[in-house]
Amino acid sequence: MSRPLHEPKDMVWQQRRGRTPSDHENALGVALERIFEQGIEDLDGIVGRLNELNVASADGAPWTPQSFRDEIAKQGAKEF
Repeated sequence: MSRPLHEPKDMVWQQRRGRTPSDHENALGVALERIFEQGIEDLDGIVGRLNELNVASADGAPWTPQSFRDEIAKQGAKEF
């Protein structure tokens, strides 16, 4: 049976795979929403703003373009 056009498909990036986000993931998500709302969309700008907002990376070190790419890849996003 086909799905109505208005009904979204389940995609891997939309799934939490049976677990709730960690506090770190939630904090990063909230920060990224704020950053995107400010119109910042380039990698260096995102990384810089995360550091300005004192949003810790997974290991507590300041964000770098590479650490941000690694974290996003770990979360399943493929954009950066």
